[in-house]
Amino acid sequence: MLKEIKVEKLFGYLDYSIKNLDTKPVTFLIAKNGMGKTTLLNLLYGLSNDKYERFRQTEYKSLEFTFSNGNGTNALKFSKTNTGDVQWNSIVAGQESSSFDLPQGFSAQVTKKNKVIWLEQHHDKIVRRASCGRHWTVYGKGHYDADEVLNELKLYIENEVIKKEAEVVDKSMYENWNVSFITAERLKIFEDKELQSVVNIISKQLVDSMKEHVVKASEFSKTFEHEFLFKLLNSKDNEEPDFEALKSQLEDINRLEKKVQSFGLYPDTQPIELKNNNLNSTQLKTLKTFLTDKTKRLAPHINFLKRLELFEELVNISLAKKSIKADKNEGLIVLRDGQVRLKLDQLSSGEQHLIIIAHKLIFSIPDNHYVLIDEPELSMHLEWQNSFATMLERIGELRNLRFLCATHSPSIIDSRIDNIRSIKL
Repeated sequence: MLKEIKVEKLFGYLDYSIKNLDTKPVTFLIAKNGMGKTTLLNLLYGLSNDKYERFRQTEYKSLEFTFSNGNGTNALKFSKTNTGDVQWNSIVAGQESSSFDLPQGFSAQVTKKNKVIWLEQHHDKIVRRASCGRHWTVYGKGHYDADEVLNELKLYIENEVIKKEAEVVDKSMYENWNVSFITAERLKIFEDKELQSVVNIISKQLVDSMKEHVVKASEFSKTFEHEFLFKLLNSKDNEEPDFEALKSQLEDINRLEKKVQSFGLYPDTQPIELKNNNLNSTQLKTLKTFLTDKTKRLAPHINFLKRLELFEELVNISLAKKSIKADKNEGLIVLRDGQVRLKLDQLSSGEQHLIIIAHKLIFSIPDNHYVLIDEPELSMHLEWQNSFATMLERIGELRNLRFLCATHSPSIIDSRIDNIRSIKL
């Protein structure tokens, strides 16, 4: 876990350290404007995701990141030379290693054209100048501009260029530390060169997530018919099952099944009921085998169901006279007063911010991640801000997430004084 950040001459004049970042599942970073909160979040994201160009583009003398692993602490330090080059070294058990240069590779190129020129110089079997002298070919074919080259070679660049550059830095002390970043610019995004509303994009993503879940659950269930018959014919259990215990188990299954069906994740069938204990021993044993298999079939739905229910609960508790519903075919359905359907972009910016953050945290960001959130209070009503930390704690418990939030809002922090890390010179 990240334990401490130490900066020297950030922006040329700021020296400070931020300690005890590993003691709380939700930590709030507060400071005056211009102290580098957003810059630090960007650098943390770059550190975890091999985006080392951020360390070239930021002005500082040194940046030191300390990690704890249960057995002690180790640190990774980046330093700027007088010529502006970046060097790194590790600090293990208090001993600093030699310094190594951060290569001026593909990631260090600022413009798209310069990136393609770098590819032309270092990967000339893949990218070459076209006959016109202004464009390029890829694998000897086509006539591409810089944008098109980078788009055509996106996977190659990620796997063969950036990853190999990243191997220069020793990441052993934080190799299992995965970071996601929710930036302040979260309402709009460019998709296929067009500016689109993020809230509409995530509605489509929710449809994909729900349909993917149905497919996986269906694949899991395919062998149960064969297994059920096999268990029935080969059962050696001579003890007669207890009727009341089976009845209770069936009621639990029916309740869970009804919830899963309400989201369209499970076939819409009538619940089975046991009214009277008029079953013989053979029927009771058959029922026990059936219910055991039914419980296993429903098991893959439980965690996904918890996510859907938590998502709806956390958003709906904050909406005024509106409610959202997750739907397998339509994504997010918005109702006003329970009847009038609204388009997602008819919601206020605050309502959209809330939906976007909740969706990212519950569905988009992988489990076991360290999540950076910049200015979570944007467009949020005071009441929503007061409940935000509780929302993070509940999501974090469900998905094993930890959070570092840069904020100006005392309402976001609420009464969690121990969760505050102030930046002080």
